[in-house]
Amino acid sequence: ATETNRKLVQTQEALTARNASLQRLLALSRSLLTEHDPRVLLARILEEVRGEVGAQSVFAYHLHASGGYWEGFRLNSEALEEVPTLPLDHPFVARIQALAGGADIIPGELLRSSRASEDGLLLGFWQPSSEICLMLLKDRQRAGAIRGFWAFARETGHPFAPEELEMMALHASHAQVSLENAELIGDLNESSRALASSYERMEAAYQDLSLARVALSQKDRQGLMEELFFRIAKRLDQPVATLSRQSTILDRAVD
Repeated sequence: ATETNRKLVQTQEALTARNASLQRLLALSRSLLTEHDPRVLLARILEEVRGEVGAQSVFAYHLHASGGYWEGFRLNSEALEEVPTLPLDHPFVARIQALAGGADIIPGELLRSSRASEDGLLLGFWQPSSEICLMLLKDRQRAGAIRGFWAFARETGHPFAPEELEMMALHASHAQVSLENAELIGDLNESSRALASSYERMEAAYQDLSLARVALSQKDRQGLMEELFFRIAKRLDQPVATLSRQSTILDRAVD
């Protein structure tokens, strides 16, 4: 009975801790609804994960918008810090994809059984004695591809528990959706700015056309007046000449 009660207490404590973690994740999700800066989003979510699992080292790599390389960050005590990029075909990335076998999480025990553990050590993701794990962010548009990965490490003797890996996966899914939404909103804002710029150019062109039309209309009226004066002058040529001759004749008669 004592053993049963102990297990019930442990189960209740685990459920209480998990419920608290989910509540914090929900609060984080709500607080990030109006945030559209990808770097701020990533930093906030990674800070939350670090606090949840007590990680001492957190690295995050994501496929650059150009699709040409992996852009890396390390979460320090205050914010994200840029770290050296990785080429698109870096061996570490290929190894962790093969090691994951379609899963989202690579626990430490599996990592240490492969060359990926040594690669991560050389890249500075963890120390030889660290407890480690990796989280893969899958590309939802391309089957079998990933958009990035997170590397976590903490002191030896405290391997990441299944419930902690579950919370990492939930935060990673939240991050992926938030970052994709931020990218979409950024594209829409860019399109809106381009459309606004195009409209301004069209409006300026219309104003220029209107001014040209007015100027042309004025020029046409001026041309018509000049032609009218020319015709009137032509019609007056003969009468004026006649009057001139008659005036000469009169002058001679008077003399």
